[in-house]
Amino acid sequence: MSMSKKSESDLGLYIHIPYCIKKCPYCAFNSFPRGYVNAGYVDSLIKESRWAGDLLNIAGRPLESLYLGGGTPSLLDPLSMEKLINSIFSSYGRARHCEVTLEVNPATNGGEKLKAFRSAGINRLSMGVQSFNDDNLKFLGRLHDAGESEKAFSDARGAGFDNISMDIIFALPGQDGKGLLKELEKAAYLGPEHISLYLLTMEEETPMNERARKREFFPAPDHVQEELFLLAADYLAGRGYSRYETSNYAREGYRSRHNMRYWQGGDYIGLGAGAHSYLSEPGWGIRWWNLRDAGEYETRIKEGLMPLESLEILSREEAVRETVFTALRTGEGLKEGFLRERFGLSLYEVVSEDKLLHIPYELYQAEGGNLSLTDRGALLADDIAERISL
Repeated sequence: MSMSKKSESDLGLYIHIPYCIKKCPYCAFNSFPRGYVNAGYVDSLIKESRWAGDLLNIAGRPLESLYLGGGTPSLLDPLSMEKLINSIFSSYGRARHCEVTLEVNPATNGGEKLKAFRSAGINRLSMGVQSFNDDNLKFLGRLHDAGESEKAFSDARGAGFDNISMDIIFALPGQDGKGLLKELEKAAYLGPEHISLYLLTMEEETPMNERARKREFFPAPDHVQEELFLLAADYLAGRGYSRYETSNYAREGYRSRHNMRYWQGGDYIGLGAGAHSYLSEPGWGIRWWNLRDAGEYETRIKEGLMPLESLEILSREEAVRETVFTALRTGEGLKEGFLRERFGLSLYEVVSEDKLLHIPYELYQAEGGNLSLTDRGALLADDIAERISL
């Protein structure tokens, strides 16, 4: 695979750490229960990063964002974390204000470890709180309780982190508006710069989906999901958190630059077991992804081979369609300026004006050649994109 070099444009890099102490019953991510990260996996990540930079001719492009996700990437010991980060930035450029995010589990991080991570170069945390209600945390299979979440947040502030995101899961069985507001009030009181508010979904082949199938509990119906989503959007907006993507809210200046790259069609490289990558050139874009099994991933690297599972070259039509789906998830929506620059198309050459007329007006806003969804429409973003795409 050879790529044209876009030396003036920046890049995002994602590192997948697939290990966690315990796999949560709702989780469908590529993760495996094991309470440590072996040195061989870290060495494989470093080798893959160098090979990818050389093979794709992108090593000189500056990284605007580096994101370590999982699994539980904070299982890495601080020395291994520092070794990995330093290696990445020796292979790639680094933008002046590079965002370096680490996902952390409140159950696995003390103050001293967080200080060491800060010294290693991490400048943003994504904290998997999920709930401040202990009964909800037990239902979700989490290892921590609400008190540990509050302590972890306090420890993070004490370690010098001034950019913290907090994950909250909503629409749990039996949750009503009062229950959700208690969660959000606690989150707002602590004051993270960013909140990711995720709808509890029943993912195929997860223990939680199996429990729901057996009617051990009943997932929240659609009308309750919508009610809670709108309640949350209104509450958070009143406390300085604007919704800039379906599930994400941020204070001014604290949007996740790495995740915006996914939604705005930016280039990113994924390292590690099951990680995905995307480059907008050559042609209309190319994406590939790695083997999911961590052992097979390491073996392939040791054999001197890229751990590729599959590769996809996008057609112009596929690239346009993906743009519609991802852009409509953002608060800014689908912009005609971008469409013309990228594809040479106007808004109504990309979406069907006739089909749009059949979408309830309260779900979207169309003005100045741009199309975005209201809070009410955001919960139906994928469905609306499907219905209006040409």
